[in-house]
Amino acid sequence: MTMTYTFIVDGMLGKLAKWLRILGYSTYYGKNDADEKLLEIASNAGAILLTRDRQLENRARNVGLNAICMPEDVGECLKELHRLGYISLKIDLNETRCPLCNTKLKHIAASVAKNLAAPPYVVKRYNVVLYCPKCAKFYWPGSHYINMLNFLQRINRNQKLT
Repeated sequence: MTMTYTFIVDGMLGKLAKWLRILGYSTYYGKNDADEKLLEIASNAGAILLTRDRQLENRARNVGLNAICMPEDVGECLKELHRLGYISLKIDLNETRCPLCNTKLKHIAASVAKNLAAPPYVVKRYNVVLYCPKCAKFYWPGSHYINMLNFLQRINRNQKLT
């Protein structure tokens, strides 16, 4: 069975892969994959290939794939994908994926999170915690989440991202 991905991201764009997953887009991150493998996965999945490699972008386009050469800055990448209409710059906690493995996160009650060894301060502070059933990682809407929302808001306002 072929995995369904929206984006295939090459090894130069790890931060972008994490952001796309957080935004809810199924994203394959080919950290150490050869170009041929990325092209094959993009073709099988019908996904958009994102790269910083112009040669890879051209190879993908020559075989009929949708490929985009991305800028270096992750904020500029997100801005460009939004401008092209491929992504929304909003975090939907019902759709967000694990930034590490791409698995859709589950909402679990704090009592369940406690039994799964979530950090005690998280269990005390939040009623619902996001959990990755594959990685066994916990996520919650703390200060890091607020910083991500502020970053996306700056992109939406088209402000300088530094």
